[in-house]
Amino acid sequence: MLKKVVFAMPSLETTLKLDSFVCVLSGIILLLASHPIAKLLVINTFVMFGLTLPDQLKILGIGLLVVGMAVYAVASYRPINAVAVWTIILIEIDWIIASVILLFSFDSVLTLAGKDLIAFSAIAVLAFMILEIYGLKQLRSLTKVTAS
Repeated sequence: MLKKVVFAMPSLETTLKLDSFVCVLSGIILLLASHPIAKLLVINTFVMFGLTLPDQLKILGIGLLVVGMAVYAVASYRPINAVAVWTIILIEIDWIIASVILLFSFDSVLTLAGKDLIAFSAIAVLAFMILEIYGLKQLRSLTKVTAS
């Protein structure tokens, strides 16, 4: 006999806090290991806007730390602000688009591992985005039920 498997979606707060944790952890990793990560990402030395790739990765790491802290603040605020969550979702859309652009524009410079890391990060961000949209939908339906 087959058992029915029920998958419980995480709450919006849980999703946002996990998203925050991943952002902060990724930021720390980029800050501490920018040189080895740069070697893993590209075939040759890479300079853009006058910055080496390790410097660019450090700037990205700082950005991820800031975004991660902001996402945690949104998750901790009561009630959760839907506009703030949509802002996070827009940032995630930007990340996904930028990842696709990187994969196609820098195809000849990226290593296979670099392509995999960029694609994996875009997929992870997409997963968070989907969970956040679902969480917003749940939040909206709960708000309608309690308002009635």
